Amino acid sequence: MPYFGAPWPSGLCETEQNVETPVGKLCLECDEPIEEDHQGTFYFANSGVPECMKEDHLVWILSSMINVPEIQTGSGQVAMNPVHKECGFRAVSGGIGHFEDHELWCQTRHDPDGGRTRRQSALEVWERTTRMTHAQEN
Repeated sequence: MPYFGAPWPSGLCETEQNVETPVGKLCLECDEPIEEDHQGTFYFANSGVPECMKEDHLVWILSSMINVPEIQTGSGQVAMNPVHKECGFRAVSGGIGHFEDHELWCQTRHDPDGGRTRRQSALEVWERTTRMTHAQEN
């Protein structure tokens, strides 16, 4: 699966192709524009997915064999959609509210991003997690 931006410590960046940063395209996770200095990868999403399923991104094709921008299928188009590296990580790890106070933010308020935007939450989760990882290495 191709990635964009400067490489970061990841097996993905060691084995996959670095492609042009899709400046101005919206991140599939946070819906904010990709900027020149951003890093990330791509999700493959089928545009024929019902709206109610798009929130959970249940139509990921995690195969690096598909590395073309768009493919016609019987059910619609499959397209490469850019995702900030931090936003992709947040989608797996949970938002910053999950780390700060799971019971309050996730169970009571149903806001795993702890009152922040999805992008800000993703940046904070990335920072917190990488800071914890570096502390463990030392």
